Order: sequence, then C-alpha cells, then structure tokens
Amino acid sequence: MAEYRARGFSRISAILPKLTETAFEDGGSVKAKLLTQWASIVGNEIAARAQPQNVTFSRGNTPLGTLHLEVEGGYATEISYLEPVILEKIAVYCGYKAIHRIKLHPASR
Repeated sequence: MAEYRARGFSRISAILPKLTETAFEDGGSVKAKLLTQWASIVGNEIAARAQPQNVTFSRGNTPLGTLHLEVEGGYATEISYLEPVILEKIAVYCGYKAIHRIKLHPASR
C-alpha cells in the first residue's frame, strides 16, 4: 500500500469515512450514520416504508435532533406509532439519544 501513496493513490475504504464526515459536518457522524446505515439501524421493514431525508439540531447547550423521514402514502400512521421504537433503535446504534423527535413528510411521486 505504501507504493500507492507515493504515487498519490489510496484505498477508497480508507478515505470514505473522512469524506462523509466532512459532507455531513453540522450533524457530524449522527447524520452520516442515519443517512447511510438506515436499514441496518431500523431494519428492512421500516426502511422499506420510510427513508431519512435530513437531520436538524436545535441550537443551545443541549442540541436536540429532529429526524425528517419521507414516508410512503398509507404508512404514515404506522410509522408514527413506531416512533418510540425507531428512536430507541437510533439511540442504541449511536450510543446516546441523538434524535429526540421525528417529523414525517409524504413521499413525493
């Protein structure tokens, strides 16, 4: 691998985490994890019906995260009932309660 660095090459797996962290700076790793690992975090059943669109954080000493989900038509009610489960799965995955609220948005067709 040292020979590749001498010519300016490096493995994509070595630089990709740093690139995604930079791309999601204001939410840092929380936003990156949610947007890239969504199915692993909540499971395939929920991921098939709701996709993360954005994560916003309130300003202040204790930033509270809001996850914006795009939800397929008739599943908004089901996803709203699953909000506590989704929040718990995110907290377990991140190691702390990074997201405190979920806002649902209808999927655009």
